[in-house]
Amino acid sequence: MELKVYTRALMVMIIMLISSLGFAAGPWFVGPGGIDGAGHGLSAGDPFATIQYAIGAATEGDVINLAAGTYVEVGQIVIDKSLSFIGADKTTTIIKPAGNTGSSVDTRGWFLVNAGKEFNLSNVTLDGDGKLIFMAVLSHGTGTIDNNIVKNMNFSSYLGMGLMMYGGNFTISNNTFSNIGRIGMYANGTGVTNGIFDRNTYTGKGAGDYLDYGIELEAGAVATCTNNTITECKGVASSDSSTSSGMYLSTYFALGTTGTYTNNIITNNSYGITIGYDASDQSTAIIHNNAIYGNTVYGVASTSALASVDANCNWWGTTTPSAIDAMISGSVTHDTFLGNGIDGSTATGFQPASPCPYPADACLTIPSYNALVTPGTSWTAYPSQSIVSNGCFIFKVNLTIGQEYTFKTGCDDGATANFDTFIELYDADGNWLDQNDDGCAPYQSTVTWTATETVAFVKVRGYNALSFGAFTMAYKSNAPVIVTANCKTAPDFDY
Repeated sequence: MELKVYTRALMVMIIMLISSLGFAAGPWFVGPGGIDGAGHGLSAGDPFATIQYAIGAATEGDVINLAAGTYVEVGQIVIDKSLSFIGADKTTTIIKPAGNTGSSVDTRGWFLVNAGKEFNLSNVTLDGDGKLIFMAVLSHGTGTIDNNIVKNMNFSSYLGMGLMMYGGNFTISNNTFSNIGRIGMYANGTGVTNGIFDRNTYTGKGAGDYLDYGIELEAGAVATCTNNTITECKGVASSDSSTSSGMYLSTYFALGTTGTYTNNIITNNSYGITIGYDASDQSTAIIHNNAIYGNTVYGVASTSALASVDANCNWWGTTTPSAIDAMISGSVTHDTFLGNGIDGSTATGFQPASPCPYPADACLTIPSYNALVTPGTSWTAYPSQSIVSNGCFIFKVNLTIGQEYTFKTGCDDGATANFDTFIELYDADGNWLDQNDDGCAPYQSTVTWTATETVAFVKVRGYNALSFGAFTMAYKSNAPVIVTANCKTAPDFDY
């Protein structure tokens, strides 16, 4: 009996000793007025005072909660275990460095994530104001960095970075960047096989002796950039005339760099997207359904014929082919383009209201179609669309049997075309019904037809392979023709 009592007492003493040494499991809490020491940090009411101490107390996979307040952290913040940091609010939970970072290798990182570790960060502001910060985060690991503010990261002329990913796969999403010395977001190395940059906003420093690159991919990294907004990357370095670009990728350091860019807004920069450092570059860039306009030098520029750059189906701020060509430099495929810049969603980024049928054929096969319309009794002009050589645009039309309808690409009422159009009418089974070439001068088309069924298809194409460009089709249902009867009254008769 005495042995059992002593054993129980010893176990209690061991538990109390472990607790007093701070080995309790998280989650952990950090807040203003907290105390760094054993026995604290386990509740919002009794938090640690510093993030550094919380990291030391935490174990692999723990969560560290940060209350609203400003944390001035001393020294490099090393993430040597997988941890998640969650702030109370990104506008009120502010982390600042007490000193400068180093200038070489891993000392460049204010936050340093070790290889094989997962670093998750959300709902905070990283503010390097007043200090020389080479990189806000230098990661050799993985993780998700979501819904943060990253600002004032400057080290020296043309240096200062935001979130720099050198390790495995990651997600960087919903973050806002401003006053960054050079690069906002970065992926480097063949270890990055599925990097994700989604719904971030990068605002450059504008024109001046600066450099800005919102998102940069290098050295064999493979990443997807979606729903981001990149603006004001306009600076030119006086030292070597380097020019800013909203997005940039290259194989200068290693082959295999691949970027997929969709639903981004890239505007008001010097260059929108730049592919390659020199003529030997072999990067791959897939660029679809973005709004790329208002960039003062080029929208998309490639330095190398060896690079693979597909920039079909983007909105360039215009549907004039020659104007779009002027926004392209180098070997860039851009045969098809969006006919308007209407955003079909309130979600972050650019979701085209009428995406072009990429990567489908330039001319669909009925019963496939590009747009559905229902004519009314007043003229309606469908938003401007564009077709390429041997391409077409197909409208599916809801009709009332016996009603007369007109479809046209000229003759006023909002109908226009900058090429020689040809309109064809088909029934629901794809059988030809009617057509017109030059019913409207000069070289535009009009078809008037009385419906014999409830659905038909109107195909707008060019007269030949040399006829393509932008058009606006107008359509309406016409007022029925009323025939007045001439009927005698008995006893009068005709025969």
